[in-house]
Amino acid sequence: MDPKWKAQGTKPLSAEEAVRLLGEFLKDPNTGKAVQRDIRKDISGLHKAMEKLCASNKNNDS
Repeated sequence: MDPKWKAQGTKPLSAEEAVRLLGEFLKDPNTGKAVQRDIRKDISGLHKAMEKLCASNKNNDS
């Protein structure tokens, strides 16, 4: 694991926590109810955003 992340006290999410957070992300902010839709696009978008963030962090380290 990257020591930078460890120093900030963060840790990998458990599967249960990841599912809970994804559920919060998919709630309709107006009603508080779960949004019924295909979440595969959301997961793909989140994955791409995380890859970009990790790449930018690596570039900033050097």
